[in-house]
Amino acid sequence: MASFKDLFHFYRRTKKVRQKVLAGRLRVDPSLISAIECGRRLPPAGSDFLQRLCNALGLNEIETAQLGVALNAERCAVPTEQASTDAVDEQLVKLRGILRGLDELSHPELEVVQLALDWRLWGEKRSRGKVRSAMPSGAMTQVEQRGETAMCS
Repeated sequence: MASFKDLFHFYRRTKKVRQKVLAGRLRVDPSLISAIECGRRLPPAGSDFLQRLCNALGLNEIETAQLGVALNAERCAVPTEQASTDAVDEQLVKLRGILRGLDELSHPELEVVQLALDWRLWGEKRSRGKVRSAMPSGAMTQVEQRGETAMCS
């Protein structure tokens, strides 16, 4: 059975769709398409991404099923550590998209976003046992002073 990345590459080339064009159709960063096609990561799990990908390429039902079977086979074979890395990569791709919209925020608004992200990152590290100390005390106070506590909950 062909790997997901090989099938994906074959179908994209057969349909004569460039990575950048496909990324535009899917509204994702082109680096995500490249990473999937090169086998550095799998498509985002738990979303309609695969169906949107197949629609954007104009695949028929059989081609879509072949991609789905290949993807499921690879997901079952991916070690937990790799799946975790893929999830982080997915978040980074989303963050790149978000960063494009941050240009419209004022400096104080950007500080609140940064504090909220720091808080969430600290919480994730703590839940994995990588951080044992408390969150720096000033961080939450700064957010509360701005009246933006809802962003951190």
